Amino acid sequence: MQRSRNLWILLITLACLAGMLAWKSPQTVMSALAHPAYADSPRVAVEHFWHLMDSREIATAEEMFTGNNSAELRAWIERVEKNPLLSLRNVEFLNTSNARALEVRVSWLSPPQAVQSEKYSFVLEPHKEGWRIVDFRPLR
Repeated sequence: MQRSRNLWILLITLACLAGMLAWKSPQTVMSALAHPAYADSPRVAVEHFWHLMDSREIATAEEMFTGNNSAELRAWIERVEKNPLLSLRNVEFLNTSNARALEVRVSWLSPPQAVQSEKYSFVLEPHKEGWRIVDFRPLR
């Protein structure tokens, strides 16, 4: 009886592992765990981009950006490098019907000032490494 129970537990465990491997490859799973920007969601990629900017990982944030319009990115890099007290407060996704074009409200705080909130429009494309930001612009 004991051997039969252990055999069933082993078979169920192997079936679960086989199901996970069939659903996603191990490389995809490990990439998503190591680099959250490689996850299967544009929202996760945008949120990760802002957290990279907040933690001053500029080179990694630039790797997520593949667009030609880097003026806004350069402005944010300059803003982040110029003010070391600037910190991210909130990334709020506004209602959008298109999954590849997202509208985001980003709130930042710098201790001498109150919370500043700005809206941005992001356009993303899937690549083999994960979602990449093609363009982002401020919304007026």
